Amino acid sequence: MQPQRFDIGGDQARPFAGAHNLRQRGIIATGKDIFERESVGNARDAEPAYLSTSTATPRDAQQASDELDKVESRLDKQAASDSTAAYLAVLACDGRIYTEGLAPGIGCAGFAPALAGRPGRLTLASMAVIMSSSGDFAFTYGKAEWDKDGAAKHGSFVRIWQRRGNSEDGGWKLVFDELVAA
Repeated sequence: MQPQRFDIGGDQARPFAGAHNLRQRGIIATGKDIFERESVGNARDAEPAYLSTSTATPRDAQQASDELDKVESRLDKQAASDSTAAYLAVLACDGRIYTEGLAPGIGCAGFAPALAGRPGRLTLASMAVIMSSSGDFAFTYGKAEWDKDGAAKHGSFVRIWQRRGNSEDGGWKLVFDELVAA
């Protein structure tokens, strides 16, 4: 299935299923730095953690979307055999990983515990790529399947990507990922 594409240029994101949930949870704020508050402790009183501004050269949104499709496809394919290695290959060191029932994995040092709580093998299918008009910020979402104790499990994921350089793969780094069981 080819992912759908959306443009989040300007001040308004075009509506799609789930966009309101991202805004309600404080994950995205279009046209501004994105932030996300921790879901543990007294995080409601904490200052938000801001995502650094991309220093990548602006790129055509279509070209950037094509590059991200390749990175997403590679992540999805690698996760089928080793999800931890697949994620570690694309995560930014200031990224965040959320796994149901566990504390957030924040930064390189926090990724291992968060990823250890996930299935070792995931079948992931990206459903949409929502790209900024500057081609340096995007979010994706899709379906996930895995086995737990011999039973098939289903869920979904949401990812936030940022271009952090101008490498062959576009310099895309994963700055936020959440996997949720259905």
